[in-house]
Parts: sequence; structure tokens; C-alpha cells
Amino acid sequence: MAIQDETQKKSSSKVTEIYNTIFDNSHIGLAICDSEGFFIDANPQCLKIFGIPRIGKVKGYSLFEEPNLSEMFKEKLKSGKAVMYKSVFNFEKIKQLNLFETEKSGTIDVAYQISPIVLQGQSNLEGYIIYVQDISDKIQEQKECLSHEIKFQEIFNNVNDGIVITDPSTRPGRFLEVNRVFCERLGYTKSELLEMSTMDTNTGEFNPPLQEIYETLEKYNSATFKNVDLTKDGTRIPVEVNTYLFSLNGRHVLLSVSRDIRDRIQFIKQVEENDSLLNTLLTNLPLVLYQINSEGFFTKSEGAGLVHRGLKEHIRIGVNVFEAWPEFTDKFQRALRGENVRFEAHREINGKMMSYLTFLMPDNNAERGIIGIVINLSEQEDLKRKLIQSEEKYRSLIDQANDGIIIIQDDKMVLINHKFARMLGYTIDELQDRSNFDLVHPDVSSELNERRKRRLRGEQVESIYETILVKKDGDSLDVELNVDLIDYEGKQAFLSFVRDITDRKRAERRIKESERKYRMIIETAQEGVFLLDSEQRITYANQQFSEMIGYSLENLIGHSIYEYIRTETHKKIKLLINRITKGTKESFDFPFHRRDGSIFWGLLQTNPIFDEKGRIKGILGMILDISDRKKMEEQTRKQLLKFNVEGGYVYLVKESSSTLSLSVFKDLCQLGYQCLAFSRTLERDFQKNIDTECRFYWLAQKGNLNSIQPDLNSILSEIEKQNQRSVVLIDRLDFLIQKNGFKDVLNFIYELKEIAYTVDLIILLSIDPQTLTNQELHLLEKETSEIETRSLDKIPEDMLSILRFVYHKNNSGVKPAYSDLGTEFQISRPTTRKRIKTLVATGYLSEYRFGIRKILEVTEKGRAFFLD
Repeated sequence: MAIQDETQKKSSSKVTEIYNTIFDNSHIGLAICDSEGFFIDANPQCLKIFGIPRIGKVKGYSLFEEPNLSEMFKEKLKSGKAVMYKSVFNFEKIKQLNLFETEKSGTIDVAYQISPIVLQGQSNLEGYIIYVQDISDKIQEQKECLSHEIKFQEIFNNVNDGIVITDPSTRPGRFLEVNRVFCERLGYTKSELLEMSTMDTNTGEFNPPLQEIYETLEKYNSATFKNVDLTKDGTRIPVEVNTYLFSLNGRHVLLSVSRDIRDRIQFIKQVEENDSLLNTLLTNLPLVLYQINSEGFFTKSEGAGLVHRGLKEHIRIGVNVFEAWPEFTDKFQRALRGENVRFEAHREINGKMMSYLTFLMPDNNAERGIIGIVINLSEQEDLKRKLIQSEEKYRSLIDQANDGIIIIQDDKMVLINHKFARMLGYTIDELQDRSNFDLVHPDVSSELNERRKRRLRGEQVESIYETILVKKDGDSLDVELNVDLIDYEGKQAFLSFVRDITDRKRAERRIKESERKYRMIIETAQEGVFLLDSEQRITYANQQFSEMIGYSLENLIGHSIYEYIRTETHKKIKLLINRITKGTKESFDFPFHRRDGSIFWGLLQTNPIFDEKGRIKGILGMILDISDRKKMEEQTRKQLLKFNVEGGYVYLVKESSSTLSLSVFKDLCQLGYQCLAFSRTLERDFQKNIDTECRFYWLAQKGNLNSIQPDLNSILSEIEKQNQRSVVLIDRLDFLIQKNGFKDVLNFIYELKEIAYTVDLIILLSIDPQTLTNQELHLLEKETSEIETRSLDKIPEDMLSILRFVYHKNNSGVKPAYSDLGTEFQISRPTTRKRIKTLVATGYLSEYRFGIRKILEVTEKGRAFFLD
């Protein structure tokens, strides 16, 4: 015995040591008060939250002196009930009231849970334990997350390019999200596009081919291509698309940024037209263009002037210039040495003296060669005017472009437009003939050089890509380059369109940060959170919701919400969703079933989600498990009510004077239901009868502010404003029949039934049956229920044992099967089946098939038996 006592002492000491360690090191503030509410002890975290230097500074301060603790909560605590609440703790108020010493000032957001302490086997209240957390940072993060989400939506819908998110698992990809620019460009609404795929909006003219695009995506996670979009009215819009493969909410999606390139195509077309103009000048005007090699032989000669001016025999390939034009030998020699030479030539051609203006210049494409132009002087002014117009048109087109444009030849910028120069803070003169690599950020210089080499080798290289340039002031500039290899003035060159994407890159960073914070808050919330699309499919769920339902996130996403709601309540949830989609926020209690078949009650709060045009595109839902609260409320209601009434029903009370209906209405009001009454009794007399707070309307054709005319639509509108856990009394229904006619009142009751069922209202209709015909009374009885006084049945002891066993199992979250009863009571299978069938037939039990087993659940009638 001594050894046993010693062992118990050691065990008790060990438990005390573990308790003290947990108490001192907990990240949650803990405090203990005696039965009078005075503080006995508090852990370091609790003292830190409230800025208390040591526990001695708060001893003598009672929990019941706390100004943030309501009188209702104080009464609950004193009666032995736990309370949970959140509040703003004001340190200035504590100092003004001189309640305890604190080093803090201002306010913080605090969450409390206060639980009475009752020792095992005793009934006396020994004290209170307080759990407290500073949730200021969490609330601030929620506010910041909301702010970032709003900014993200603004950025996403206000960039200049069309942005879409598609599902790569389907070919063609189904649209998951589209921005405003994409919708406006194609002429569709957002809801229309979200029902479509990429193949519905393009002509399939992919460049490169679609298969090659998919291969590039699989290899590099990004691809750039050209396509033609098809608008709603059939207009064709050429676009350039940058597509990226990334992960969003645990699934692979494609983010595609499409740019309308009609302006660029028009620009290229105008350049081609300009080149065509130059060719037309050469072909049709009386001028000659020729090339001469280092030995003086003509290697090229073309132009209308060869024929029209009789020069065909004098300037042709293979002819030596020094033999054909010996009088100008010195001038050709100077040109071969690298000089630019201009002179007038006069020669008799076919018996007629002709005058020509000749230009000689070094040919950079040939070693010691010459390029020459011969122009007839009589037509010089006309040709000069056309050349000047062509040059001005070409230059104006480049300088008015929205993007920066440069031509790079031999690693030098030989053509720069004003947009590119302003983009980097330079003038055109400062950049002319400067190396383009002087402007490239060191971090990407080697990558850009390698890309250039590959392009020159003829390899397939993406023409559109992002890089970083350095501005004149040293700042970095994110740009998107669109590069083509061209022939410029007889030599290979790079034509680059440069677009400033600083705002886009900044938006991408903000989106990623916003998504990270948003996800962190949602995933750590105590409430289950989910999103539904327009077809009530779950598009997102957090881990808490997954644990509540008992299904993995993979088994939730893409599934209908109706799969997790009992079949008999599907109609009700459809009606509630219909109310939500009209734009109202809803909060109501609702039963959900877990994967194991058990039921839990959730406080479901919903908000409609609107698109940019104000139309409903989905629903945000948040669930808090209130099974314990629901059970307590149900027990209280069963114990206090004298009548059998349930939410979701319309009850017809047949009485010559409003006695029974007022009694039921009064009981429900005193039980905490929200009460709404329409009565022919004056308000002062009505309030005397029920003796509790009630929203009241006097049924009268004329009256004061608290009156309402006997208009059925007006009454219906007021009832539709009621929330769950409300009771509505219409006293007297015969007055409404008199004013509106029986047929309209019957239709009115049809609508009342739907509202009651949807929102779980209790609606009481009081009527004098003597005012109706038997047929009218029968029609009303068919659409309503009758109030019954609660009574207790007597159940044989052998069946009572089974009912009690199922009741206790259900309360612990288990639904027993037939075999469980046989094992528990050692009775045969036929006997078990017989007793269960009797309890089912009398309404005390319900049986369901779960797989190959039949499981049992106590009905409301069965629960009422034990509550009474």
C-alpha cells in the first residue's frame, strides 16, 4: 500500500509539472479566477496581452468588473455556462476606472473564451478559466487582404490587353476568367464567355500551328503565337498572344495575354506600301540605279531611265565604266576611294544632248564598290517632291507609333523613334549609332546576346519575350520586345518593337502577394469557407470546410453542393439560393451530412458575388459548426413549449377569438423568436396580451404609422424580411378574406408556405371558421397544419431500452446498425427487427441504408420523449 501511495504521489507530481509547463509556455493567454471572479493567476502570455507587469498588479481585480463583459454574459457565467465573444479592449477606459495597472494604451482586438470550473463529482462552482487571444493582427490582415483583392480586380480589368484564364485539361480550353478588355473587344458579356471555350472565339489560324504551340508550352511553360479572334458580330481581329502555364488554387491553368495588332499590321502594311512606292518610282520615273565593282564594271543596272533616256547600251551589266564614260574617270575613282560624289553629266544620246544629275557613293555591301543614281534634270523637281513625301510619310508613321521602335544593325541602333527615346529618358541624337547592349541590364545581357546569336544562326527563337533595360537615370525598365530579322538598306538588321510593361509586372507582383495573404487568412480561419459558381458547383473550399464535411478537397472541388446536403432538404436550399441570387445576404441554420453519414448543424452565412456588370456570378459561403448550440436550443424549446410547432410550417388556428394563437405566439416570443404580428386588435391591447417585445402592424384601411392596409402584397413583403427563427401571426385571416376575396387569400397562403419552408418560419393564421363555407375551410386545411398540444406516450421497457441506446449513440455522433443492437442486448435478429419496425412505425426512429448496412436515427418525436 505504501508503494502504491508513493507511486500515486509521483504521478500527481508529474501531472502538476506538465500542467505548469503548459500553463507557463502557452501561446494563448490563460488566467484563473476564483468563484467570485477575482484573479488568482495568469500566465506570461496573458500578462503580455494586457500590458500587466506581474500578477500582483491584477490580484484583487474581479472578472465581473470587466467593462467589455456584458451583463448577459455575466449572468451566464454565474449560472455555470461558458461564454465566447470578441471585443475591442480599451486600455484608456481601464486607466480611467483605475481597475488595474497596465503599460499599454489605445485599443486592441481580443477574443475570449471563459469557462466555469466544476470539479468532477461536485456541483459547486470553483472558479473560472479564461482563454484570451490578441487578434488585432488577424483583423488587420483581413482588411489588407480585402484591399489587395479590390486593387487586383481593378488592375485585372483595367490593363490595355485582353487577359483570359483557361483550363488546359480541355482542348479547346474552357474560359475560367476573362477581363473587361477581352469582353469589350469580342462584344460578349463575361457570363457568355465563361460558358464558352477558346475555339468559340477564334478562327483557328494559329501561327505557328496549334500542335507546335502545345509542344512549346509543355517544354517552356510559355508560348507566343499569332491568331485571329472572331467577335460576336463576326468581325476578324488579328491578335498576338503570350500564354503562360502556372498553378492557381492547386490546379494548372493557362494565363493568356492577347494584344490587338491591327495597328502594327497597318504599320507594316504602310511600310510595305512605302517600299512599293519607292519601287514604283524606280520602275516608272526616268531614273537609273546601278552598282559598280572595284574594277569598274557595272554589276547591276535598273530603272525606267535606261530605256526612256537611251542609256541601256551605256549602263548595262558587264560594261566597264571607264570605257563607257572616260570623261568622268576621276569622279569614279574618287567614289571608289570612299567619297560621296555629285556631278552633272551632259552627253549626246541618239543625236540629242541630254543632261543628267549623277550621285556616286561607296557600296557598303561590296568591298570597294560604288552605288550610282542617274536622274534626268528636267524631271528632277518632280522626283525630289515625291521622294520627300515618301520619307516624311515613313518617318511620321514611326514617330507616331504607340510602341518604341528601333532598328539595330551591326549591334548599333541606326533608327530610333521618339517613343523609345522618351521611354529611356534620352534624345534620339544621344542614342543614334550607339550599341543596343549599352541599354541592356547586366542581369539579362548574356541571355539577350545568346538569343541574338541563335537567331543569326537561323534557329527557331521566340520573337516576343520580356527583358530589362536601363534608363538614363539608372533605373530599371521592364519591357516586352517583339523582334524580327529584316533586310535594311541592303544589310541584315533587327527590327524591334519595344513596349513598357512596368505596370503589368507591378500588377503581377501585387496579384501574387494579394493571393498569398488571401489564401493564408482563409486557410487559417475557424469557419469553413467555400465558393459556388452559377450552377452551385464548389469552385473553392478551405481545409476547415473539408474537415467539417469529412471529404478531401479533391473530392469537393467541381462537385455540386447538393451532394453534401440531405435529399429531403434539396428543395429548401434551391429556394434559399434563389433568394441569394436576387442580391440578398442570408444567414441561416442548416443541416449538413458528413462522409460517415453523421449530421452536423452549421450556421451558414452567404453573400452573392457580382461580376463587373453587377450580375450574380456565384455565392460565397461561410459555415460555423453550431451543433451543440442547436441541440441546446432544441432541448430548451421542447421543455418550455406546450404545443407541437416547428419551423417551416403554416398553422391554421380555428377559433372564434384569438386565444390559442396568441398563447402559442406568446410562448415563442418569450423563447427568443423574432416576432411579427398583423392584427385587428389595437396595439396597446395586443401588447398587454403577449407582454413581450414584438414588431406590430395594425390591419386597417386608415391609421397611424404602425398600421398596414389589408393589401396582401404589402403584408407578404414584410414577412419576406424575416430571418430564420421567426414567428409570424396574422390575426384575423377572415378580415383579409373579406377585403381581398377567398381566391386571392388562398394564393397568398401558397406563397406563405414557400417562404416558411425556405426560411424556417413559423406562421400562425387565426380565423373564425364560422366565416367560411365547408369547402373554403377544407381548402385552407389542405394547405396548412394544425397545432397539437404536446403529450407523452408510454413505450414498453424492451423497446424503450433500444430507443434510449440509439438516442445516446446519436448524441455522440454515431448511428448504430441492426447488428449493434443485437450485440448490445443479446437478442435474436428477428426480435431486433420486430422491435425496430414498431419504433419506426410509431415515429420514434428512422432507418437509412448506408452501403450494405441499415443505420438508425432518433426522430424529433423520439428526442422529445427524452427531453420531456
